[in-house]
Amino acid sequence: MDRDSLAFTRPTVARLCVAGLVVALLVPSGVSALTYEPIELQPGAIDEPANGTTVIAVQGFKGRGQNSSKKPARLVGVGPEGDLAWNYQPQTDVTWFYDVDPLEDGSLLVVGARRNGTTVFKYDPDTDEREWTERLDTDDTHDVDLINGDELLVADMRNYNETSERNEDRVFVYNRTTEEVEWEYEFERIYDRDDGGSYTGDWTHVNDIDKLAEGRYMASPRNMDEVVVINRSTKEVELSLGTPDNHSVIYEQHNPDYLESEDGTPTILVADSENDRVVEYELRDGTGRNASWERTWDVGVDGNLNWPRDADRLPNGNTLVTDSASDRPTFADWVRDALAGTPLSEQADWFAERWAHIVPWIRPVWLSPWAFVSALGAAVVLLGWTGTEAVRRRSAIRTKLRGGYDRLRSRGDSAPADADD
Repeated sequence: MDRDSLAFTRPTVARLCVAGLVVALLVPSGVSALTYEPIELQPGAIDEPANGTTVIAVQGFKGRGQNSSKKPARLVGVGPEGDLAWNYQPQTDVTWFYDVDPLEDGSLLVVGARRNGTTVFKYDPDTDEREWTERLDTDDTHDVDLINGDELLVADMRNYNETSERNEDRVFVYNRTTEEVEWEYEFERIYDRDDGGSYTGDWTHVNDIDKLAEGRYMASPRNMDEVVVINRSTKEVELSLGTPDNHSVIYEQHNPDYLESEDGTPTILVADSENDRVVEYELRDGTGRNASWERTWDVGVDGNLNWPRDADRLPNGNTLVTDSASDRPTFADWVRDALAGTPLSEQADWFAERWAHIVPWIRPVWLSPWAFVSALGAAVVLLGWTGTEAVRRRSAIRTKLRGGYDRLRSRGDSAPADADD
């Protein structure tokens, strides 16, 4: 046998090397899949028992109309020692859970989104039963509060009216007895079309609404980077914190809480999500949208929070924080640290933030963070390899495509024509 016939050509060696690299990059994915053990609900570090039961709403990860048993939406009651007091998973009328509020009688007001609507219900964890359920024709509503006994105060986002070509994002009061909207406030009163998100889509993303006192409501239009206190009678903004696109104050915030200091000074505690911190501001001067605030407290500025979504001041003065993306992949931190102090540090920070916020939603639960990075690397190599082969063989590919086209055309030309009747 000719010795030269046994020799590998350079292209063959290159293909073998690429194939070996792809296999090596996919090995961590295989190991991760084989060694995966489902994570159960379990306590973290507990220095001392909590005072009572902590109620948590887990949004879950589902496509609309679909269910994911590995990342389910659920309500969880956690006991003082971190023990699981109860666990409620939704029926078919809820796709995601958003807000849950304890009521005075020990039951819970729960807000969940479903396909093309919102489900609001009163749930008794002791009996594991719903006491009543309301279904609203609102899209992806994040927060509803029960006020005045039988009224629902609703934050209504993604409410673009294609007929009138107006965005009707609003907060409104719905009477459960009369089944009518009794009052509403549309955000077009104070915002321009160019503010916030897409005017025809998720314009304000109003994600929270609270009743502060009779006739005073506090709303959180997230995409406007602002919290506003609205007077029900006059429909005037009595107080506001932040301004659109001024990210130094708050940046796409969630779940603000209105507090007052010992001397009665208005104070707002808010999860400053995109700034990865929780902040507290005290009013110093002014009213309406000219109010002046001072930041008096914050947590997370050292990078120990990632997209916090809620912060509640407890009776003992502590603050309960929901750090919603704290399971972020370590790859994001590695990229940020590796390029810190270089000309690419700003771009690295931007990439790391997007990676940390997006990847947890798309990474399979059985795939570890670094195995996911490795699998993406394999995909990139495969795409590059495929593109290189396509360029190298472009003449042969073009010839085969042309030949196939010619054969199809010749068959069409040779097909017998239909005879006329």
